[in-house]
Amino acid sequence: MDDTFWELLTTLEFLLDPYCYVLNILQTDKARLHEVLHCFAYLYQFWKEFPDDDMADEILLRLQKRWEMWEQPILILS
Repeated sequence: MDDTFWELLTTLEFLLDPYCYVLNILQTDKARLHEVLHCFAYLYQFWKEFPDDDMADEILLRLQKRWEMWEQPILILS
């Protein structure tokens, strides 16, 4: 039980908070397709502003690959 544990726990909370926010929106019965797009943009913006550039670049690369797999015209049209 040293300070490193609490610092890492705080960092983990900081990383999970945006995902909890997004999941709370998308897990409802009334979630709409446009909310998927907004949540994706929210996560993308979070990682663009993240202080650890190496980690952020890896996550952004994965988000971009995921975006390319979606039916983008249908999603954007919604």
